[in-house]
Amino acid sequence: KELRELEQNGLVERIVKDTYPVSIEYFPTAHTKTLGPVVESLKDWGENHRKHIFGSPAEVEKRE
Repeated sequence: KELRELEQNGLVERIVKDTYPVSIEYFPTAHTKTLGPVVESLKDWGENHRKHIFGSPAEVEKRE
């Protein structure tokens, strides 16, 4: 179901192979690559938030 929704939203391409049994493969579309900067920003935010909550690695070591 989730893969179908990703396909409907243009984020993956569904390829049906004429094999026995039939096999289906999913590939990211070119449009999916536009998410790279968004994911990178979320990663950066998460790292900064972790530092805000727990402190820097040096501060964590001091507490231990």
